[in-house]
Amino acid sequence: MSASVVEVRGVGKRFGRRDESVEAIRSVDLSLASTEFVALVGPSGCGKSTLLSIVGGLIPPSRGGVEVKGHPVKGPPPEVGMMFQNPVLLDWRTARDNVLLPIEIRGGRRAVETARRHADELLELVGLAGSRGSTRGSSPAGCSSGWRSAGC
Repeated sequence: MSASVVEVRGVGKRFGRRDESVEAIRSVDLSLASTEFVALVGPSGCGKSTLLSIVGGLIPPSRGGVEVKGHPVKGPPPEVGMMFQNPVLLDWRTARDNVLLPIEIRGGRRAVETARRHADELLELVGLAGSRGSTRGSSPAGCSSGWRSAGC
């Protein structure tokens, strides 16, 4: 068995004030190996997105802890990427520029120039380069909601 890449131990999350709080998740333990493909399945409101937000370093747990590659998660780890439930695209940026936004935030314009060709290859891979009225130079404002989910 492969070594764990993600370790979740005793994680719980409460939202709100102590006197009016809601427990979103309680005592979650999870170990994920690098070779595993895992799906979190459950009814709406059971804490799937909350757990993923904790693992992704977007919100802290109320108790317990998370490690990615042996390091405690105290903020978004560079090895972790997030895809939100709703498309989070900036209408004034092109499809390519939206794909490159996380690289721009972490590494600046020089990193973007280095990654531009790879971004174009990824857009081609998912069918967002040139066909169906969507190009890497198009704006998300002109795309359908389905294409927006793909990154248009």
